[in-house]
Amino acid sequence: MRSPANECHEKAAWRFRHCRRRRQKHRVRFMKPASARRWRSEVAFGGGVTVALSAVYLATLSRTVFWYDSAEFVTAAVVLGIPHPPGYPLYTLLGWLFVQLPLEPALAVNVMSATFATLAVFLAFCVQRKLGAGGGASAIGAATLGLTPLFWSQAVIAEAHAPALALTLGVWLLLLRAYNEGRARLAILAAGLAGLGLGIHLS
Repeated sequence: MRSPANECHEKAAWRFRHCRRRRQKHRVRFMKPASARRWRSEVAFGGGVTVALSAVYLATLSRTVFWYDSAEFVTAAVVLGIPHPPGYPLYTLLGWLFVQLPLEPALAVNVMSATFATLAVFLAFCVQRKLGAGGGASAIGAATLGLTPLFWSQAVIAEAHAPALALTLGVWLLLLRAYNEGRARLAILAAGLAGLGLGIHLS
């Protein structure tokens, strides 16, 4: 005859196995594992659209100081100053790093925008793949984002929106992986990245 302790232990073990099976089934529905051939095609899709958009941004990049906030952001990056409220501290520090490149300061900060815009396009592709979209559809979605007139205009001048979007998409990707893979550390990392993003743009 089974003791109450053994019975409770068996029930707990059954619940654990049942929850684990449900989680694995949901994980398979959420994102099917890619074969080696499929992985190569995904790299081709994601890498292709990223390289293409990077070339577009560099070809249309503003070569000097742009008007409005851009001039202020470039100046702050050069002297490590404080732009208009809320101050954009992380953006300024990143801009300062890019200013160390052997380029004219305004061009260097504009290159930073193009770099983060390219990263945002790639992360948009990754997020769509994690949501279950196909490689081709994800590439089209990422290209659509990257060639949207508003996004494109922010990718070629010194502005905070392209870096802010890149970090936001990074947060989404980490959260999707945390949910899909059951890794709490990725969720914590996402929270930390979101906090850093506040130093680029509060939105």
